[in-house]
Amino acid sequence: MPDPVLDGRWLHGMNGNLGATFRGVRAALRIMAPKRRGVIINTASAAGVRKVAGVVPYYGAAKAGVIQLTREAAVEAGESGIRVNAVVPGAVHTPAFESYLGADRFRQYVDKLPLRRMAEAEDVAEAVAFLASDRAGAITGVALPVDSGIGALMYQPPMNR
Repeated sequence: MPDPVLDGRWLHGMNGNLGATFRGVRAALRIMAPKRRGVIINTASAAGVRKVAGVVPYYGAAKAGVIQLTREAAVEAGESGIRVNAVVPGAVHTPAFESYLGADRFRQYVDKLPLRRMAEAEDVAEAVAFLASDRAGAITGVALPVDSGIGALMYQPPMNR
């Protein structure tokens, strides 16, 4: 099995997910800091909070880094009146995701979610709009899950004797 570190996938994945976010935050702060106001909203992933089976390790590590970068930037930029937050989507309902699982497995997946519905793209957009709005004026440094409640679940292996 090829080593992802040696073949460049690790660095490419980290740079594309965490590095790009860092560069975007830095560019935004250069514009916002002199104006002493602004809002930055990063996109992380549920894979940055817990292991998601089948997802390559660098993706989760990078998205965990995005969450910490969000906190770091929120503290650093706060004195300039800039808020920095992140949305943390879980699985989002798309035709591709539904097709990937197939109709039966998709329904089974949805039935196991606490809300019994998948997050839609619009749900993520609404979370971003809220965090960008004045209604969230005292919120900074948070990673807001948009995951139909799956992040509230803890997997526990069966403990039957």
